[in-house]
Amino acid sequence: MAGLGNFFEFNNNLLIEAYNQLTNMDYQLFNHLSVDPSCIYERVDLSGVYSRGNGYIDKVTGKKFPLLKSDNNFTNFYNKYFKEIVRIDFSRDYDDRILVHSAAGGGSSSRECFNFFKLSNAVSAYIKIKIEEIGSPYHAVMIRNTDYKTDYISLFETIKKDLGSNTLLISSDDLECVNFARAYFFRNKVVNFSNLPSHNTGKPLLSGHYKHSIDQKILNLDALTDLFLSASANKLYPSYIKSLNGEYLKPGMQSGFQKLAIYLHENRALLNSVTNFN
Repeated sequence: MAGLGNFFEFNNNLLIEAYNQLTNMDYQLFNHLSVDPSCIYERVDLSGVYSRGNGYIDKVTGKKFPLLKSDNNFTNFYNKYFKEIVRIDFSRDYDDRILVHSAAGGGSSSRECFNFFKLSNAVSAYIKIKIEEIGSPYHAVMIRNTDYKTDYISLFETIKKDLGSNTLLISSDDLECVNFARAYFFRNKVVNFSNLPSHNTGKPLLSGHYKHSIDQKILNLDALTDLFLSASANKLYPSYIKSLNGEYLKPGMQSGFQKLAIYLHENRALLNSVTNFN
């Protein structure tokens, strides 16, 4: 929750009170934790937890435990003895000072967060400046191309037929994709504001995998910038992911992040209330 305070303001009095009660030590601890618990094994006792990716390896016995998945097909953390998801029950109180909450997923489910949060004034002002730098009108497309893969060359062929002379915002986790777009749409102004790693390792950009080369706070700010710039575009082109970690997916699938952008794009009143742009 403390890390959220860098980017959002709370609309809910209970959350504001909880945020204010965090001590400086707790605040600093949370600010140095990645969003992915697999990155904090050395700092927090997660010895009874399954991790994402290839499963959890017990450091004492060396035994490898297989990966478990939640009912909604998203990968989450499970207690290996009781097979309980490491997730906070928000309907009850806890005596512990620090709680570990793991819940993967987004898209339609993530819309509810805007009942509790809005962009902080600083982040809202930053994104508004970027909108002014782009100029109006502009079109946008979001392309996931690390763990999820997108056939962006075919997508660009479709966009080119519609783009005309408009500026194109490329929001992507893959620098090669962005550079290809700049070359492909050489007659248009192509913009991208993200700090992207020079090498695509196939790992999600916000997984903590790149934290040694790019500060996590910068990556988080870039993600929010991409989200709200895309949602604010005059036109947002849909894109579809074709594979995950080399395995082909059924046609028509979109990332949860893009679903959220489309939802905000189609609901301008909500977009304006969250961003404070107007």
